[in-house]
Amino acid sequence: MRTRPPTLLWTVLLTVPFGSLARGEADLWDMSLALRVSARNASGAVVVLLPPTDERQRLDEVRVASRGLALAEDGSSVRFRVPPRTTRRVRLDARIAVARPETAELPEVPLYPAFPDELLPYASPAPLFPSRSILVREFLERHAAPPLREGRKDLVRVLLDVVRAEIRHRRKGKTLVLDVLRKREAKRIGIERTFVTFLRCAGVPARFVEGVDLGSTTRKKRVFWTEFWYDGRWWSASASRGWTGAPPSSYVALARDGERPVRVEGPVTVDYRVSGLRLVPTPKEATPGAE
Repeated sequence: MRTRPPTLLWTVLLTVPFGSLARGEADLWDMSLALRVSARNASGAVVVLLPPTDERQRLDEVRVASRGLALAEDGSSVRFRVPPRTTRRVRLDARIAVARPETAELPEVPLYPAFPDELLPYASPAPLFPSRSILVREFLERHAAPPLREGRKDLVRVLLDVVRAEIRHRRKGKTLVLDVLRKREAKRIGIERTFVTFLRCAGVPARFVEGVDLGSTTRKKRVFWTEFWYDGRWWSASASRGWTGAPPSSYVALARDGERPVRVEGPVTVDYRVSGLRLVPTPKEATPGAE
């Protein structure tokens, strides 16, 4: 992890292949994350994950500004060391290209789909995704097994329909899967965790995504969705909001499978606000190296 001097404004330039994010296929966003960090009688740290570059989004540039804090970055996160009895403000600016949503429908996923061995962790139980729980299996036997026995062959849509029909969205609902199944109501984060758990229980590699909607006017702009693997690629769907295929291009993924985009180490408190501005890329911005 590279350490930068405190009281410094620096720029980290990340160079990655453009892939499918060519001109006319992506929207360009400036994302700002303003943090207020405080430590009481002992030092601590704050870790901010940088938006990952993947098949859907590309992180082009990051700038971080602070005063009096020791900062370090490793290409995937930025870490701030906070001394005792200190309150500081930190600003992280990132430029991100996000692919525009696809129009293709979700594929029909059969029972027991094949997948590469390296994806086994995404088809296995985890603390947040208790796919081997008896409660989960009984729930699916009662609600998902009948339509499959009656001839429905699209496993993912059956599970999506079950979640949408049986779990109510409540702002004060549950967030942990087993509590969600007992109460049948959940916050959006709980609904997506439940959908991921159902997919894993059915043998479909799936992962939970936390991100931000840069087009939203809310303060933190948190959004959640699910990605599942089939036929050589990751597909996206939201059981909590109902869309399928791909997230809107204003959605930026920050973390997957239970990682926190902003986390603290030690006796530190942090408050943050996210803002976003959609840019209209010039041909030079959209296609580097073009004449």
